[in-house]
Amino acid sequence: MDNNEGINGTNDNTEQDNDQENTDKLVDDLLGQILLKITQPKLSPEDVERAEALKTDKKYVAKRLGEILTELGLVTEQEVESALKEQEKLRKSKKS
Repeated sequence: MDNNEGINGTNDNTEQDNDQENTDKLVDDLLGQILLKITQPKLSPEDVERAEALKTDKKYVAKRLGEILTELGLVTEQEVESALKEQEKLRKSKKS
């Protein structure tokens, strides 16, 4: 059995990678929702979808949603920072 294989023969690294991808998507989805709320009407849902789609482009593959939206000129760094602070508040309130 491969060192990366679990008891049932599945690849634990692949499962961890999938879990991380799912977590990253949820985080980006929440950030996108917050950015839509705080930047209305400047940013549209279509803009967020376009930025999400760009994550498969080699130029953007290692970048987070806020970075892509900023590079596209759709939001400012200050707006992303505000959204990240709001996101952190929401996370903390869910843990309580």
